Amino acid sequence: VSDQEGYTSTRSPDKKIDTYLKNKPRLKTDWENVKKRIGDAIDFLRDEAGFDSSQFLTAEKTIESLSGYFERNNIRFRDLFRKRKNFLLKWLYRTIIMGLYSNTRNFEYDIKGLRDEGRFELPELNKEQYTKEGIIGVMYAIGRRNEMKDYEGKKLNWIGKEQGRRIQVDHIYPHSKLTKKPISLDDNLVENIGNKAFTTASTNESKLAKFPGEKIRDNNIHQWLEGEKFLHDKDYERMMSNRSVSRKNIKKIKKFIIRRKNNVMREIERLIK
Repeated sequence: VSDQEGYTSTRSPDKKIDTYLKNKPRLKTDWENVKKRIGDAIDFLRDEAGFDSSQFLTAEKTIESLSGYFERNNIRFRDLFRKRKNFLLKWLYRTIIMGLYSNTRNFEYDIKGLRDEGRFELPELNKEQYTKEGIIGVMYAIGRRNEMKDYEGKKLNWIGKEQGRRIQVDHIYPHSKLTKKPISLDDNLVENIGNKAFTTASTNESKLAKFPGEKIRDNNIHQWLEGEKFLHDKDYERMMSNRSVSRKNIKKIKKFIIRRKNNVMREIERLIK
């Protein structure tokens, strides 16, 4: 066997593999089955879990794992009972948040467990292992399940959309303004998930680095925003020139970010416990 650089191996191909590769009917049957299992995994991620893009699948090999689950249990997505769907959702969201497939980070070990027992082991919840990227990923999935919209009331999804409709993770209150003196909020607070929302690229470009004001229609976008009265750019201008106004509005922004973070985490933990 020769590789691309001309090296010749003296090792012969495994006879079983060689025989299998020559069995074209078996290859065709197995390939069709692989396509079905991958299709089941993608259908589950999109139609049940809320993921329509790999952008928010922060744990590696998620599709491979789910495909293996459907293969090992010889079941199609459309035939899953609600109890199984709920278990898979819980496993998936925990996996996304912590980047774990069980209580290890060893993908091969976890797949062996799936092969032997036909099920996933739920990762133990540990808040210290939550990642911001994972939380944002689950935020997106839950939002899509609730028909999430952007600031302008446009439905958010990746499927069949042009570049301007692609999803972006946006600061609700802009980073450039919250970290500028005399406001100077702590960067960790500005980057907190409570200050992040999903929008399309075109909406984000039109919003620019402005305080949101009334642009966010919080009554119909389903992004954990309940009756919020957002500050305008006029409020920002007053904050820059009036210290007492600045202190007062900074308190409002801090409370909003913390309140929204708590709302997000409460909803996520309801689904993964």
